Amino acid sequence: MLNSKASGYTKLPDQQTWKIDPEASFLHYCVNETVHGFVLDQANFPWDKIPKDMVIVGDMSSNIATFPIDWKHFDVIYAGA
Repeated sequence: MLNSKASGYTKLPDQQTWKIDPEASFLHYCVNETVHGFVLDQANFPWDKIPKDMVIVGDMSSNIATFPIDWKHFDVIYAGA
């Protein structure tokens, strides 16, 4: 599991520490951490670290429709209330 708890949820963990299982069914990408205001900018997200053909699920519950979405990176996007 990859999260930014060590930084108080204020920055993305060092990409060198990422261990993404290439056999995983999907990668869940939460775009915005609401409490601390941390947003993962799609333009600067390290998409090259994600195994090819892995399904990417985007949680945009906190900020959907507030910015253009680069749909080529996502297979599923959801937002809840």
